[in-house]
Amino acid sequence: MLPDAAGTLFPETSYPMAFLGAGLGFAVILLIDQFAHAHSGHVLSAESRGAAPYLVAIALSIHSVLAGAALGPEEHLISSAVIFVAIIGDKGSARFALAVSMIRGGLDRARGWRILILFSLMTPVGILIGVVGSWLLDDRGGEVFDALAAGTFIYIATIEIVTKEFRADRARALKLALLLAGLGLMAMLAVWL
Repeated sequence: MLPDAAGTLFPETSYPMAFLGAGLGFAVILLIDQFAHAHSGHVLSAESRGAAPYLVAIALSIHSVLAGAALGPEEHLISSAVIFVAIIGDKGSARFALAVSMIRGGLDRARGWRILILFSLMTPVGILIGVVGSWLLDDRGGEVFDALAAGTFIYIATIEIVTKEFRADRARALKLALLLAGLGLMAMLAVWL
């Protein structure tokens, strides 16, 4: 997503706008995540810990909207398929993280279901935003959303998944092998994109 945005986003300027967009996407999710962690610390009251699931839901929803917005205006089937697979793969871990946060925050079941339903609607909303944004931005919306979504995917993958997985000593060699295999698969897919 980022290479696509980097090659076509505002080519009239020498400033790397796509990388700025990715950095902004990364920073927004980082700020929300850090705010959520600060409000779910051990010494905070139960009232402030109860806010953490909502903050996690907001961060993951922003990520989902941006991922959907990157998919919406995509014109090439292979690129659409790659983004779709990334979204589907990401949704499982995002739903799990949100559910754990809701359980730890003590949310009742009915409220938890409402949050999960709203969260599940964020990617389709993002797709619509991407289509409309691309139209409003003279077909540059796809690249803008690609850059922002790339930053959120980088954050979720590195901070939320990879670093947490490698903290545990269990099956570290297998995890490293799978990480390298995934990188290799993405490198091979880049040949056809």
